[in-house]
Amino acid sequence: MKKIVSVISMLAVSLGLHAGEHDGAANLEYSVFGFYNRAPISNPAAAQATQQKARQLFNGWNAGVDKHSGLAKDMFGPAVSLPGNTNRQKADAVLNGKLSAFGVEAQQWKNVRDSKFDHAAYVDYVQEAYGREVVFSRMSFRFTTDGKLQRVKMRFYGNPEKGLVPTVSSEAALASGVMNQGLTDVSSPDVKMVGDWVWFPVPVNSGYELHPAWKFTITGMRPNEMPADMYGYIDATTGALLYRTSNINETFEVKVTGEVYKTNPNVSTTVEPLQAMRVTIGGTNYYTDDTGLASVASANAPANVTYTLRGRWSRVYDENNNTPSFTKNMTTSGDVYQFPTTNGVEVRHITAFYHVNIVHDYMKTHYPSFTVMDNEMRTNIDRSGNTCNAFYNGTSINFYKPQSTCRAFSEVGDIVYHEYGHGISRRFYQDQSASFTNGALGEANSDVWAMSINQDGIVGEGAFYSGGNIRNYTGTPKVYPNDIKGEVHADGEILAGAWWDVAVNIANADSMAILFALTQYDVPDGPSGTEGEIYHDILISALMNDDDDANLGNGTPHFKAIVEAFAKHGIFLLQDATIEHTEVAHQTPGAVVTLNAKLTLANPTFFNKLQLVYRDRYNGSGWDTTSMTNTTGNDYTGQIPGYPGGTIVDYYFIAADVINASAFGLPRGFKPDLVLASQVTLPYQFGFGINNRRMTVDFEGTLDGWQIGLASDDATSGQWIQDVPVGTSIFGSGQNLPIQPGQDHTTGTGKCLVTGNAGASSPFSFADIDNGKTTVLTPVFQMPFYQPIIEYYRWFSNDRGSTQGARNDYWTVEVRAENSQLWRRVDYTRESDQAWRRRIFRVSEFLPGINSVQVRFIATDELQSSLPANGQDIVEAAIDDFMIYEGAPLGVNNMPENVRAEVYPNPADNTLNISLPEGSKGSITLYDLTGKIINKTDVNESAAKYSINTSGLAAGTYLVLTQTQYAVQNTKVIINHR
Repeated sequence: MKKIVSVISMLAVSLGLHAGEHDGAANLEYSVFGFYNRAPISNPAAAQATQQKARQLFNGWNAGVDKHSGLAKDMFGPAVSLPGNTNRQKADAVLNGKLSAFGVEAQQWKNVRDSKFDHAAYVDYVQEAYGREVVFSRMSFRFTTDGKLQRVKMRFYGNPEKGLVPTVSSEAALASGVMNQGLTDVSSPDVKMVGDWVWFPVPVNSGYELHPAWKFTITGMRPNEMPADMYGYIDATTGALLYRTSNINETFEVKVTGEVYKTNPNVSTTVEPLQAMRVTIGGTNYYTDDTGLASVASANAPANVTYTLRGRWSRVYDENNNTPSFTKNMTTSGDVYQFPTTNGVEVRHITAFYHVNIVHDYMKTHYPSFTVMDNEMRTNIDRSGNTCNAFYNGTSINFYKPQSTCRAFSEVGDIVYHEYGHGISRRFYQDQSASFTNGALGEANSDVWAMSINQDGIVGEGAFYSGGNIRNYTGTPKVYPNDIKGEVHADGEILAGAWWDVAVNIANADSMAILFALTQYDVPDGPSGTEGEIYHDILISALMNDDDDANLGNGTPHFKAIVEAFAKHGIFLLQDATIEHTEVAHQTPGAVVTLNAKLTLANPTFFNKLQLVYRDRYNGSGWDTTSMTNTTGNDYTGQIPGYPGGTIVDYYFIAADVINASAFGLPRGFKPDLVLASQVTLPYQFGFGINNRRMTVDFEGTLDGWQIGLASDDATSGQWIQDVPVGTSIFGSGQNLPIQPGQDHTTGTGKCLVTGNAGASSPFSFADIDNGKTTVLTPVFQMPFYQPIIEYYRWFSNDRGSTQGARNDYWTVEVRAENSQLWRRVDYTRESDQAWRRRIFRVSEFLPGINSVQVRFIATDELQSSLPANGQDIVEAAIDDFMIYEGAPLGVNNMPENVRAEVYPNPADNTLNISLPEGSKGSITLYDLTGKIINKTDVNESAAKYSINTSGLAAGTYLVLTQTQYAVQNTKVIINHR
């Protein structure tokens, strides 16, 4: 007994480390992979070695890698012939041979699928290490119809330590209650341990460890009589909760949208044939055809006929658990019987039955040989509970009664399709000897089935009396990873939207549906938290199923349409590209700036080039793009040409693919043409000639006039303080991920402004911002000098607590003129940026002509009652090195006319002319966009006009830098030969 008590005590401590203080009461999902989507590639060297090894093992192939271990995750390329008489023999040979280079031990893998279909063939395995299942493991070999190997997908987490066994018993794990963490709204949970222990892949630094784990199930009831039905795993060596997911696939939580009967409830009901419905004559059951007709040769009128709201594919149950049924004496053969809405039968009972038949028959057009769904689906109507909802539980689809704000979802055809679609996903995967685990994938698939049948991008129109819809995929796209919330419906919208945009791009929803259905044979899946990799897997599957010659390297018939549709939602061919780059210091006016970067790709298959994108922030010339040079390995270099003093340059990087549907911009999320500025981090920034510093506040000493915290602030913890920051981090998905900085920016050992400090041994959730906002207000700065510039360094984190509350809150910096009540935003984002980052701006950008200003910094963790745990997450922020500069003389837009250089014609053909003020001394330099000097001409007092021969230059964009005693000017010119 003493041993069990001590184990339970240990489990409680472990629970605290996982739960923190922000558990969401409604958060059924939990995953140690929870931060995988936003984690960087932790072992770039291993990733690069894996990709090189894949090219050696399979000629022309590339490998996508696991972000933790660097092991191969997905390998594909031109289809290759292998020795062997059957696909199984070929797969076994690869498993025993080539894959041993990745540490795969063939004897630990059990074959579970060997299937041939019209479009491809598959041989799949799952890992059973020392006779025990490895959770989530799978090895899938895809072959062309003529037996060539086309793709190898690996969910391989390594091999377990021999002799490792549980040290926490199943009984002790059950007694600890750790599996209930965060389930405060599940009443009377029934928790059971299931079966013997298994291996569970636990993310650790740069890889995984396979730990013994106990599987558990939880059933119970949630508010509004929503059932809870979950399963998960507990670490049998530490007692920690590893994973928990729901078996219940809900339609939606309360959300005001709207639409259907045959089309939607906003359109009047129509009388339609009820197909596949049971009719009973003389004790024999018959079924109607697709016109609603049942033809019975052995029966004559008059006859008693029993009509029951059940059939081949659906059986309706009312709130009393009865199936509606009526008997009528039919006096004439061929009479039409309209199923009545009397005796408690409502239109919604008949509507649900009608639509189950439609979705079943549509599914069969894609999977004619798939028979698992060819039976009655229990269809429960008018479940009790005060909720606008519906769900699938593995055996039935369920719809609640009408509510004051919504119709019964049983009246909405595409919600019926959605719920039935959950059954298709689960049972089709089971038919392929695979498990279906990812909730977001399930929600996305179900919406795609609905959209494919309805041929439109709206789901749930008419569900609510107030109008609107449940989800609309025709508007602003949801984008990965920005819109990942850790909530299955929200996360699923990213993928479903991508599929709908495939339909839009190829102008054919039926063609999209064919590709979508074929991808299910590849059984894409993964634990919660790895949605990015799953979505990328689906993108590759879509391309393979669109391919017509088993070689993605030369494209597919709809390659561009598919790739651009997925890219619109942040799902790129070059998924999870990461970059290492140190921001450059401020530069001397006119100096060419060299930038270095290290690029790491999770999958380099479609990589084309790394691009440097930059602009003069204020002179309105737009973004310029140049390709960087690969110097060695993953290292790249590029140049930004010199600009006049006073210029502030924004820049970022793009890893471009073969059709330039580029990967997400770097720093993470920055791509101004794809997402709103408030949803991304800053571009990198620096200035030319920014060296006349008028004031510096490094937060080491007394802060005269600064207000740290205002009376109007309402945060209950994590208020701004001036102190040496105490670093916090979370161990998520195998890595220590920083939340609060452990060093200031100035020296690394000094003070800064930071949102609270907890003790060095306190949990990461202590002393962060909670329940409101906290503000720093600067004094009013008098800046009676030329073109004042403000610079500061900031740190902001809001996505490393729970995944459900991530990125709900904003970092805000505002500036106002003295005595004005109008604040202007200069920095506003909900994108985390766990690094000290420079922000620099001219005051005149926001307050023209004003030289007396005040700045405020606001960090927030707002109370949002519509979100789990009231929207509370871990939010931390910091400020350091606040500086004010006097600007240098500016570029051409701010120069007097009499000192400007005139560059003409523009566009130019064979000659470019430059006119300068009389008596000028200096130089004229012509650059290309890489910073390479094409021509340099000395300027002297004896001439005011100069010409450059451009006849030998390639057409394109160039820069002319004129430097004289009067001004420094940078002019963009176009060379366009006639």
